[in-house]
Amino acid sequence: MIVIGCGELAAVQVLSEIIEAFHKKYPLVSYDIFTANADLVKEQMEKGLIDIGVLLEPIDMEKFDFIRMAGNERWGVLMRPDDPLANKEVVSAKDLENLPLILPRRTNVQNELSNWLGDSFQNAKVLFTSNLSTNGAIMVQKGLAYSIIIEGSVPFLDKEKIAYRPLYPELAANSAIAWKKQ
Repeated sequence: MIVIGCGELAAVQVLSEIIEAFHKKYPLVSYDIFTANADLVKEQMEKGLIDIGVLLEPIDMEKFDFIRMAGNERWGVLMRPDDPLANKEVVSAKDLENLPLILPRRTNVQNELSNWLGDSFQNAKVLFTSNLSTNGAIMVQKGLAYSIIIEGSVPFLDKEKIAYRPLYPELAANSAIAWKKQ
């Protein structure tokens, strides 16, 4: 059994293609997919509990060999479809000022987002942090806050209950397939 850790990322589409090709060659191999954020996946990899991780950067890769995946993971905002921001094509930092936000739990990502938000971050109201976007989406559905998420998790959400708009200027991150050195 191969244990794979990954987040809710667009890169999982590529991972499925890799598994499909590998499975044709080695049909007796089975897989266990552990879904979590990159920090938790990395921690499990360091303990030897996960063989391969699909990690969203920024993350310290010092203890891993890795291959960066093609394409970027784009950041955006979840809101209710009836929200005024849903009428916009993109969302700026200024649009998010003084609004309740749900940010990813990862400190490195929070630093990236605070940098993107710039001066608007001083007026941000972080109501929640969350390690997976699906839980944050439930809070968004209830009208509690706006969730800043990676676009790769959007296909799993009900578009009648949730709207997604990309950040502008665009904020993107890379994903990498990683494994423990040696």
